[in-house]
Amino acid sequence: MKPYKTYYAILALILVILILLSGVISFLSVNETAAIQKGLGVSANRYSSLLMHCITVISLIALFILHRKSKHRAKLITVAEQLHNIINHSGDAIISTNFDLTIISWNKGAEQLFRYPDTKAIGKNLATLINSEITGVLRHEIWTELKKNNYWKHVSTFSTPNNKNITALFSISTIRDINKKNKIIGFTCICTDMTFQKNAEEKISQLATMVEASNDAIVTFNDKLEILSWNKGAERLYGYKSSESIGKLMPELLSHQDSTLFLKATIKNLTSKGYWKSEDIHYNKNGEKINVLISFSSFNKTNNNIYLGIITDITEQKEVEQKLLQFNKTLEEKVLEKTAEMREIFDRVDWGFSAFNINGDFIFVNPKAEELMQVQAKELIGKHIWKAFPNAGEDFRTTYSTAIKTQKTQYLETYASSLSKWLACFFFASTNGVSIYFRDITERKKLQQERIDINTQLRTLAAHQEKIREEERKKMAGELHDELGQLITSIKIDAEWLNKRINENDIELKKKTQDIIEISSETAIKIRDLAKALRPRILDDLGLIPALEWLFLDFKKRSQINIEFHHSIDDIHVNEETSTHVFRIVQESLTNIAKHANADKVTCDITTHKNNLYLFLNDNGKGFDIKAKTNTFGLLGMKERVKLINGTININSVINAGTEITLEIPL
Repeated sequence: MKPYKTYYAILALILVILILLSGVISFLSVNETAAIQKGLGVSANRYSSLLMHCITVISLIALFILHRKSKHRAKLITVAEQLHNIINHSGDAIISTNFDLTIISWNKGAEQLFRYPDTKAIGKNLATLINSEITGVLRHEIWTELKKNNYWKHVSTFSTPNNKNITALFSISTIRDINKKNKIIGFTCICTDMTFQKNAEEKISQLATMVEASNDAIVTFNDKLEILSWNKGAERLYGYKSSESIGKLMPELLSHQDSTLFLKATIKNLTSKGYWKSEDIHYNKNGEKINVLISFSSFNKTNNNIYLGIITDITEQKEVEQKLLQFNKTLEEKVLEKTAEMREIFDRVDWGFSAFNINGDFIFVNPKAEELMQVQAKELIGKHIWKAFPNAGEDFRTTYSTAIKTQKTQYLETYASSLSKWLACFFFASTNGVSIYFRDITERKKLQQERIDINTQLRTLAAHQEKIREEERKKMAGELHDELGQLITSIKIDAEWLNKRINENDIELKKKTQDIIEISSETAIKIRDLAKALRPRILDDLGLIPALEWLFLDFKKRSQINIEFHHSIDDIHVNEETSTHVFRIVQESLTNIAKHANADKVTCDITTHKNNLYLFLNDNGKGFDIKAKTNTFGLLGMKERVKLINGTININSVINAGTEITLEIPL
């Protein structure tokens, strides 16, 4: 404002001079005035009038100019106040300093970004407040660039007072004194928080890396089935490069089917369900046939829908399926005469293979199956499937029953909790029994689970499937308990009948049939125990508390670990889903204790308070590092079950001091 003040002073000086001049003239002698009038060539009256007019006009002009300048100054002040408000309430941090980096102004955005109020920041040196490379290693580079271009821009990371790292875009410009040959007298710094954008870019990059690294073909396409993206897995599967595929129609490039029919069927399913899954036959670039499993889903429900396609090569599985169909047929026709020969064949197969008679008893287990199931064949032969594996999932039980009922091949991917493995299973049924061909797909499932975690819709679907599996497990447990005992009894009766008709001199065969009778008796007992462990009827008939009492007694009997169960209520009235999940969580906890804890005492307390169920399970075992075990399947399974019933779970463990599990479940 200095130029305006100077201008006002000059105008005031001129007015004073004019007033003084008028006064001087009024005091001049008559002769002096006449001489001036004569010199100017005007009369006395005109001379006085002219002089007064000049003074008046000049005064009015001066007053007008002063008025205009005053209004202009008021506008400037208003604009300055508005600019100050804009800067102060900006979401970005806007800071001004003098030449020595002493802070002059510090807006609200700076307070939020750097966590310092303006009362503490103003007057401080900027380098002492911002712990960043711009006040350190880049300081010389910044100064050089500012002297050259008056501006410098860079993305940098700094630490806030609470040690939180924030990535921001720093824009620094110089402030120059125009009265001193543009000398730099200070700096303006604008900082924009880029942390969210950086994190988003990193997540996008991670997702893109996962998609590209996937062994499955992952493609995206629009409503017209025009390919929009094509990953490396798709290139390996079909032989087409990304540049050859993008823009092409899905059915034309991948399938032998009629494009129009394929388009209508796909769009119809995607529109009505948002998801479509089926098996199909495709052809690669060389014309070779590929059996594939296709999963399509909609992930952008706008006017221009975008669809995600995950295509898995199941050619090997289909080939194995055909082989196993032939194997199963041969086994059914000549099981007695060709046992040794079939054993040799299946011993060479790299998949686990188990055969069951019509009663559900093991009659064959190959070495790979022994490895996968972690049990020797001699311990399984003659034993009922549900007695051997009482914790088999409901989905496994349902698929097994479906194969028997429909006499058609069934495929299932299931998690065997007792083995801590995901298994891909083919069920081949006939009138004489069932054959199951399976392999470990745990690693593949881990990758699939990572993709599910990224997509919330798939997470919801997984929760729903878990509920269905539990319902099917319950149903299959009942069928197992009612049917398998009769089947084992039939085997025993047939073996006794055969034993009576064998010649007494045939000692070896006589002994073999007697062994079958004894194994059948033992198997019948173990099958009943297995059915209880898989889905104890007491849980459905009597409720949660009696079921837990049975579980603890059975655990103590099997593990020889002392267990104390305390409860202040006879039973808890909860729905079936909650009872099942609580039971399974306790069951999984006991399994972990038996396998890993090396404990000799377990305590369980259960009570209710304010319409909530509380369960405390403690052991005096060796404990474990909770951070290192966070992502184990057992712990994740328990956490997911708790989420399904809107509860919470807290797991605390100290090395050499045992483990404590706390459940809080709303009733």
